Amino acid sequence: MTPTSFFRFFFLIFLFGAFPAFSLGSEPPTSVNTPVFTNKDIEKYKSPSEGGAPAADNASVAAKSGRVKDINEDREKDRWCKKASPLRNNIEKAGDEIQELEIEIREQKDKGLSPGKTEKALVKKLLRAKKQLKFAERDLAEIENEAHRKGVPPGWLRCQFD
Repeated sequence: MTPTSFFRFFFLIFLFGAFPAFSLGSEPPTSVNTPVFTNKDIEKYKSPSEGGAPAADNASVAAKSGRVKDINEDREKDRWCKKASPLRNNIEKAGDEIQELEIEIREQKDKGLSPGKTEKALVKKLLRAKKQLKFAERDLAEIENEAHRKGVPPGWLRCQFD
C-alpha cells in the first residue's frame, strides 16, 4: 500500500465517521429540545367558535398590541424627523448665507474698485459657508443611508407622515 492510498483510506474513514450518511427518504435526527404538545395546549388555542377564549378577550389583546405598535411607530417617526430636521435647517441656512455673500461680492466688484480687505473677507466667509454646506449635506446623506439600511420610509426624514 502506497502512502497516498493509505492517506486516502484514512481520510474516507474519517469523513464517513464524522458525517454519517442519511438515506434520501429519512429525516435527520431531531434535537433533544423538541417541544411536545398535549391536548391541554390545543384547548388553549381553540378559536372562539370552537368554545375557546371569548372573542372580546382576543379583540382587546389585538387592540392593545396594535396601540403599542402605533406608539412605537410614532416614536420612530419622531426620532427620525428630529434627527434629520436640524441637518436640513443647516443646509438651508448655509445655502442662504452663500447666496447673500455672492450678492455682496458681486456688488463690491460692480463698484469697480480694486479688491480690498472687505472683498477678501467676504470671499473667506463664502469659502467657509460652502465648506459648512458640504459638511451638512454629507451628514444628511449619512443619516439617509442609515435610514435606508434600516428600512425607514424617506418621508419620515422629511417629517411627512400619512
